[in-house]
Formats: sequence, C-alpha cells, structure tokens
Amino acid sequence: MGFGDAITALTRRRIEIFDGAGGDWRFAESLKSVSEDTAQEYEGRTILELIQNGHDALAAGGTGRIAVLATRHQDGGGVLYVANEGSGFTVENFKAITELALSSKGAGEGIGNKGLGFRSVLQLTDWPEIYSKASPASDSFDGYCFRFARPDDIHAVVNDPALAARVIKDVSPLALPVPAEAADPVLKELATDGYATVVRLPLRNDHAWSLVVAQAENVVDDEAPLLLFLDRVRELVVEIRDGAEGGTRHVLSRAQRPCDLVASRTADWISEVDLGDAGRYLLARRTLDAEALRVAIERSVDVHGIDAKWLDWQGEAWVGVALRLDRPLSRNGRMYTFIPMSEASSAPFPGHAHAPFFTKLARLDISEAVALNDLLLDQLAVLCAESARRLRTETPHARAGDLVLDLMCWDTPARLGKAVDGRLAVEPFLPLEGGESWGTLRDTYAWPDGRRPWRVLTAGALARAGAHLLAASAGPGPARPRRPAGQGGRLPGPASSAGQDRRLG
Repeated sequence: MGFGDAITALTRRRIEIFDGAGGDWRFAESLKSVSEDTAQEYEGRTILELIQNGHDALAAGGTGRIAVLATRHQDGGGVLYVANEGSGFTVENFKAITELALSSKGAGEGIGNKGLGFRSVLQLTDWPEIYSKASPASDSFDGYCFRFARPDDIHAVVNDPALAARVIKDVSPLALPVPAEAADPVLKELATDGYATVVRLPLRNDHAWSLVVAQAENVVDDEAPLLLFLDRVRELVVEIRDGAEGGTRHVLSRAQRPCDLVASRTADWISEVDLGDAGRYLLARRTLDAEALRVAIERSVDVHGIDAKWLDWQGEAWVGVALRLDRPLSRNGRMYTFIPMSEASSAPFPGHAHAPFFTKLARLDISEAVALNDLLLDQLAVLCAESARRLRTETPHARAGDLVLDLMCWDTPARLGKAVDGRLAVEPFLPLEGGESWGTLRDTYAWPDGRRPWRVLTAGALARAGAHLLAASAGPGPARPRRPAGQGGRLPGPASSAGQDRRLG
C-alpha cells in the first residue's frame, strides 16, 4: 500500500467508527471541541511550536536547518511554510499528528511530548498541509504528503450526503487526512534546497497574515535568542515575502565551541555559543542525577502534578545557564524550556536559564509547587555556584568579575544558599577592588565613589590600604540590579555621620 492509499484508508476507517458510534458515544464532537480550545492556549506561539517540532526532527548530536517563510497573496492572506531538514515523516509521526495528545515522542526525547502543539495551527488556518520526503536523498516530496479534509474531500470519500454533513459538522479536520500533491512552486524550491519536511498553512485571512508577521518578528528578537539552547539547529531562516511591499529576511545562526575563559577539559560543560547578531554567550550545563530525577518525577506524578508519561523519561536531563559575553543584557534574562518562555517568566539572575520544566501547554511559566520543577530550580542554583567557582579559579580576575557576580546574584538567595550548603555569606564571589582577590558578603564593603566627589578616600586608595571593597567595575548593568546585599542581609559600608551601614544596593 502506497502513502496515498494508507492516508485515505485511515480517514475512511475513522469515518466508519464515527458513524458506528452514533449518539451513544460522542467522542468525535468532544475531540473537536478540545482540539479547538487547545489551539487558543497557544495564542501567539504557532511559529514557535512549529520550529520546536522542526528541532525535534533533527538528529540528536548533529546540527541542521529550519526555515520559516511567509508569502503574501495579492488578494489577501497568504501562506506560511515551516521546513526542516531532519528525518522525514514515519508512519508513527503520521498517526500521532492526526491524533490528540498522543505524541510519538516520550518525555526527554525532544522538546515537545504532549502531542498538542500542532493544534496551534488552527489559529492561522482551517486546513494545514504536510509534505515529507521518503528519503533525505530525494529531490522532491515523495513521502507522506497530506492535508486535512475540506468539505469537498468528505463528500468525495463518503457516498451518503447525510453522513457527510455529520462528519463535516462534528469531526475535527485534523483527524481526517487526505493525500496532497506538492504542486506549489515554493514547495519545489524548499525540496530542492534540501529540506525534508514542510508544514504548509494556507492563511485564513489578512488577520492571520498579521499574526504571522508579528510572530516572525518575535522569533528574531535577540533579547531572548531563540537558538540559545537549541543545539540541534545551526541555522534558522525567517523570511517574509510581501509582494509589492518587498519583505524581510533574517538568518539566525548558532555555533558552539570551547570557551577560552576556562581551561579546556574533556567533555567540557562550559562552552561559548556564537549567535551572530544575537550575541555571544557563555553556556554552562549540568546533567541531572538519574535517581534524583526519577524520585522528583514520581513525587510529582503521585500528587497529579504532572502526567504519568514522564515516568518513562528517556535519555539524560540537563539544565543550562547562559551569560552574554559581548555586552550586558538590556533587561532581565528569561527562563527557557529549550525555547523562551513568556516575558513574565524572568530568570532569577542576570542571565538566561534552561531546564526541562513541566509547564502548561504554551510553556509560558512554571509552577515551583511541582516537585520536578523545584528540583530543576535547585539544580540551576548548583550550576551557577559551580560555574562561578570555576571562573574564579581559571579566568583572569578582570574578565571573571561581572560573570561571577551575575551567576551569584539571585532574586531568591535562599535557593542559592542551599546550593552552597548554607554558607552563602562566606562564599567568596564578590570581586574586590585593586587586585586579584574575592570577598564575601560578610567582609566586603561597598564604597560610593560614583555618588560623592571623593578625592582622597577613593575606593582604589582604600583598597591599597587593605580595605575589602567591591570592585567599582562590578557595578550594576542594565540587567544587574545592585542586589548582592539581598543575598545575605546587610553588608557593612563606610560609616556615615549617622553611623549607619550602607547596603550594597
């Protein structure tokens, strides 16, 4: 049986099951309602979800390309294409995408494992299409190529007009695939360029076009760079072809290499990520202990905090932190679950943080009440402490100062304190003025050189006299509040006429 015959046979069988159930079990109506409601949960994130699917299709341990292309129609609307050069569709992928919440990926195998994100396309289109190659060597889409049934498709498959009307009314089109031909010239262009799978969305109207343009702009925002933790992607092209108005084309790139700030080690967990125009980052990773992960997942499942499918976690789990090297962040860092979460989900320190958190559908924020998420946040704190210690010992003081301070300046010092065995007040992470030394919260002073016109009692002069003063170069950047004092209480400072200590913040 060929691909087209298999696709048609599945749809015929599902219509038979729907007809046989009659009014005794209205499962199709229920699934259609849930599918439409689910799409709304992903508001504004359709392109992100399709990029995530493309990432998961790329081979683990390698790197590949993803393309996002939107073409405008003169009579309104347009078409969105999201392509990847990963593995083509298998029968398991085909069946999973036509089901609801039955992903072919288990927890830990990729970013997405809920089997719901594809439903986000319903915000933009009524009838999505998918084109896939049977082999990476193919120069055309000759594998699973299908779209989802329109009313005329249903009438072609169903001879009974009354049954056809019921199917159109009560069954989600995403459950009823029909074969499709890759006749679109843009599809041929993408196939020739080496892409293996394309999701093609004929956009519903001008409003859908405006949503695509806005989402594409968010994808290229470098304040929370999309490719930062997507280590399977080396290039993401985002292109808008807007007819007479021209268009835009952005190429996002990702290259990872050993970091020259630390001594090289085998299988190093500190590296440098170059994102081109989106900046250079120090990236540190920590692999979770498998037993601790298992216990946290079991505790979360026991109280119905997460789905039981997480019990079958596949592969290693890791957390990561990233600090920008080429310039300070202009605002707070972001939490990631491989891809950035919402702007409201800020990282607890002046950098970006990733972990395989359990989140609600659209991955907008996390709940710390979930035992798994609590473990992951603890592991991020441990990673920050370990990375800071390594930078202190292996990196020149002048380059390490701001990075160490960023890693150790948490909004939630209690969690960071737990990571250093309750000894945060005596952890030497404050870069001192005038040398190669590091101070602690307990014995370091802040001197307000920049606030008062000191001529003699400058920070440099006091440091030469032996005072432990925070380095003036370690002051706050745009995303680094003056918050070391919040890590462990009040820091001593120069005595004022009122005899009060000064906070370092």
